[in-house]
Amino acid sequence: MLHDPLPFLSSRGIPNPKQLAILGQAGALLDWMVTELNFLVKANGGENYDYKRQFKSQKTVTVIRDEILKAFEKDLYRGRATRFALP
Repeated sequence: MLHDPLPFLSSRGIPNPKQLAILGQAGALLDWMVTELNFLVKANGGENYDYKRQFKSQKTVTVIRDEILKAFEKDLYRGRATRFALP
């Protein structure tokens, strides 16, 4: 999709039915990810979590990425999440 987006996304107001499917999947995945990040913040101090400092550290970002991927794999297994797939 990144190399040739025209078959999947609209341009200049030309409707593309595949775009709705992609946006729906992306929206659901982003909602899931924001929920996971919110739980991460709550588990690490809530309002006192210094995300600006944490997100500047490559090591910390790698740990966060791994935790989110682990949670995603668990939710896939439990049927609570689905993989992104092109229509």
